[in-house]
Amino acid sequence: VPLPVNPATATGTFRVEVDLEGNPPTPLADDIFSVLPPAPVAGQNAPIGAHIDYVSPDRGFMRAGGVGWTKTWYLTWGYLEPPTTGGAAKPADSSAAASFTANQVTVADDFLTGWKNSGLNVLAILGNAPAHRQKRPSNGGTAWKGYPPLNEAALADYVTKVATQFGSKVDAWELENEPDHFLAGADGLTAVESYAKMALIMVKALRAVRPGARVLLG
Repeated sequence: VPLPVNPATATGTFRVEVDLEGNPPTPLADDIFSVLPPAPVAGQNAPIGAHIDYVSPDRGFMRAGGVGWTKTWYLTWGYLEPPTTGGAAKPADSSAAASFTANQVTVADDFLTGWKNSGLNVLAILGNAPAHRQKRPSNGGTAWKGYPPLNEAALADYVTKVATQFGSKVDAWELENEPDHFLAGADGLTAVESYAKMALIMVKALRAVRPGARVLLG
């Protein structure tokens, strides 16, 4: 499919469509992509990041393209402690201890090890409690939104365990992902108030283990 410009000599955001011939043409697929200028620096100091958890062989390809960071979901609470088992939803759990699944821990560690061995940086998302750990309203709330934890001690325990087990392989931490869009409030608190409360819990637990941790909001 001819591109609107030569990516080797032009930068910007472009759209590519694939159509069946006809009158009018039948759209099959489209994609939007960006062409960026060469990174001013390479490796860990490169300011460009990848939002997806790239794995081998993509790591080398991304690094060659000037990517210095990746953002991973593998350390979120909802990934390490899945809300289902055997295809069935887990019952609500208000205990004070987070409980990770061994297979999820292995996958997360393999990803982090591979990316760090490539000499690049990892931005890990914290939070995203699994559904059975959330303080959802009696009517179930909004299906795609996240809610504060049933037990705040469990949130702190999750962060403590993640920071202890994986902290040496993480370069920066993000507290939840797009909380202005995906989080809801509970206990009479607004979404903003609930997020601020959870963020403080996570920061305290994280820095108790990793005092110099870099923390982001976004």
